[in-house]
Amino acid sequence: MDVKSFVSWFKKLDTARKIFLANLFIILFWCSLVFLGMRGLPLTHTQWVILVLLFAVGALWLTSWFVTMALAPLRSLSHAMDRVAKGDLTFRASNHPAAGPLVNLCVSSLNQMLDVLDKERQKSRLLSERLIFAQEEERRRIARDLHDETMQGLTTLRMQIEEVEILMAAGLTPLNLKACKTTLSNLKQVADQELKELRHLVFNLRPMLLDDMGLKQALLSLFREELGKNGIRTDFSIEGTEVQLSDAIEVALYRLSQEIIANILKHAKATKVSVNLSFQPNGIKLVVQDNGIGFNAAAARINNQGMGLLGMAERASLLSGTFEIQSSPNRGTKVESFFPTAAFSSHTDPPGSDSLKNKIYD
Repeated sequence: MDVKSFVSWFKKLDTARKIFLANLFIILFWCSLVFLGMRGLPLTHTQWVILVLLFAVGALWLTSWFVTMALAPLRSLSHAMDRVAKGDLTFRASNHPAAGPLVNLCVSSLNQMLDVLDKERQKSRLLSERLIFAQEEERRRIARDLHDETMQGLTTLRMQIEEVEILMAAGLTPLNLKACKTTLSNLKQVADQELKELRHLVFNLRPMLLDDMGLKQALLSLFREELGKNGIRTDFSIEGTEVQLSDAIEVALYRLSQEIIANILKHAKATKVSVNLSFQPNGIKLVVQDNGIGFNAAAARINNQGMGLLGMAERASLLSGTFEIQSSPNRGTKVESFFPTAAFSSHTDPPGSDSLKNKIYD
């Protein structure tokens, strides 16, 4: 075996065998030196000192080469980990030519971990962008509602108040008095309508039913009221013992329910909806099933069209929850959402819940 073949063979060994060979070479060196000494070579004292020095230098050089070659892949891997530690998640470790199977396995595992982290970072960036977009859309919707309904109603109120002022300035004749009563009656109707619109707007911003009635009654009222006024029958069932949930989870379930209802009213053409709220030892599960026309869930999930599936899944993922939808044409739709509660106490919100609440409320 020539030197080139030996080096190529040595590089293929794992780190432990390389270090073993380095130590073996040191042992063989000293054994050889002792053997030569026992043979009683006719050497002077100076010659023996030179011989020992030459053997020592040669042994140290070769041992250093062995160890350097053995540790070179680890240094390369350490350099890659330093780059990652400094925030360069795009960097990928490469297989060192002298790396053994174990080091190559570590390199492969590190690169796989970085790929996962990079995908999660991209997913997080996409989620943040969608959340910002959703917040802006919600603000735009509120501004539009205030402009189209509340401001127009207030303008009508102002005009009718001015009309009453004109009638009163003209004197309270029987005819003017009758006109004032008619105008005031109209004012009352407009005020009642504007109060109703404002209540609806405030209710959508923050579901106060959760504070007043709790999750169970809030969801029951939401499904029966929203679906009932559109002629859809709702069967609502509850399983398990109700427990106190974090505020963030309650709001997330309520918002998901609102989106599910909106999809049913817009797309499903259903006549009956079954709702099951299940309090389980490790979490809470909401299942909503309708008898509507259904749709191709797989295609919609891939193309992210029609039902806002990604948005609902992202809302659930904010609290480590899951969101699944099963549907096919003419066979209805079934939606399941689960939120674990074991990660935090029943009377406190999860860590970072303030930011989560702001996102979920929007």
